[in-house]
Amino acid sequence: MIKTLNLIFSPKADIVVIGPPNSGKSSLIAYITGGLPKIADYPFTTKSPRLWTYVHNFSRYTFMDTPPLIPEAAQEINVLFRRAKILLIVLDCTQIEKLDTIKPIIEELEEYFEKDPRRKIAYVLTKIDKIKTQPDISIPHPIFPVSIEKEEGIEELKEFLFRE
Repeated sequence: MIKTLNLIFSPKADIVVIGPPNSGKSSLIAYITGGLPKIADYPFTTKSPRLWTYVHNFSRYTFMDTPPLIPEAAQEINVLFRRAKILLIVLDCTQIEKLDTIKPIIEELEEYFEKDPRRKIAYVLTKIDKIKTQPDISIPHPIFPVSIEKEEGIEELKEFLFRE
């Protein structure tokens, strides 16, 4: 008798980083971890999930860089963050009006993630140095405006991520 097993890749990542194309996910991970993910000025540079490790106060944290959040990839991304402790949603401040296209996906992911009270969700607004005023966003989760280029807001984000 032959049996077929369907295995689902669900890596152990402490922090899963999701967001639309070119939102700065890989740049944020590179800045925090010192890793060298592929970073380019075109969408879909990250084609498959990648894991990056960072050590803080003798504790190891694994970040997962995900492909861009688009409706066609929502189910795949859902599988990737099953075991994560923190869901980090990265949005580009200069493209905030495009949030409506992925808002249903984000809401679905948040709903799934919020089922476990030990998990945390946070938003990172990147490229704040490229806008004059910070966008007015009403979200029931912590929001961290950052500029990787000017090294602003990163320390506050790290305090949130690595708080025990």
